[in-house]
Amino acid sequence: MKCRLVAAGLVLLFPLGMAACGSQSKADACKEINNARDKALEQVDALSVFSGSEDFKNKLDVFLAIHKEAAKKVTNNDVKAAYADVITDMDKLADAMNNGADFYESDEVLDLNTELSAHGEKLNELCDFSWDR
Repeated sequence: MKCRLVAAGLVLLFPLGMAACGSQSKADACKEINNARDKALEQVDALSVFSGSEDFKNKLDVFLAIHKEAAKKVTNNDVKAAYADVITDMDKLADAMNNGADFYESDEVLDLNTELSAHGEKLNELCDFSWDR
């Protein structure tokens, strides 16, 4: 009987132990991403008005750096996986731009933007927020 009571007690305490060990809720993970998004948009807005591929590349670099830093704080498995996909897409896009791909005329950039949009929509649905202001 004592074993059953101990087992029942452990089962009841398990969720509290998970919280103490750093388990992150979906809402908290999404909040980290939303905070990064706001910070990135604020810093990007401080840069010059959009004027072409080079300006886009510079803004993407700022946006990407902020989101990579925020990703370190996202530990919820579902949100982390979706966020990693978005960051990977942004990384690929930045690499393409750094290797001379034209923002307006490159099929590679168009394909990467399509992937980024799809992964961004998945993250949007998961976190119930939009990348638009």
